[in-house]
Amino acid sequence: FATPIFDGCTLQELDEWTDKAGLPRAGKTQLYDGETGEPFDQMATVGVTYFMKLGDMVEGSTKIIGVNVVGLTRRGFSRDVIHALKDAHRFIYREGLNRTQALERVENDIEQFDEIKTLVSFYRNSTRGVS
Repeated sequence: FATPIFDGCTLQELDEWTDKAGLPRAGKTQLYDGETGEPFDQMATVGVTYFMKLGDMVEGSTKIIGVNVVGLTRRGFSRDVIHALKDAHRFIYREGLNRTQALERVENDIEQFDEIKTLVSFYRNSTRGVS
């Protein structure tokens, strides 16, 4: 939903809209650690952009754009491993192959670094699916 910002919305109307949207009235929400799933100790104030991004994730409209080369480089991945991960990304997301075909290409056409083996294992053993 959307509302003009300077239209004289009352606090009561704002409370009604946040209730209707399922958002907390205090303007803060509980965030969870993405790795452990544990809630953070304190609730956090988050902006509209955060909720829009969450909405995109829930609705399945997030897009895989590419491999984070900068992040991998900063983490100490070698150029060869990064290149192999980029190739794997291309086979899995860009070539129009089904999952089985893509993983076969990754296993047969890319040097089998530990990172590539881990990636293939993750895809093969995923019980909820990977998009």
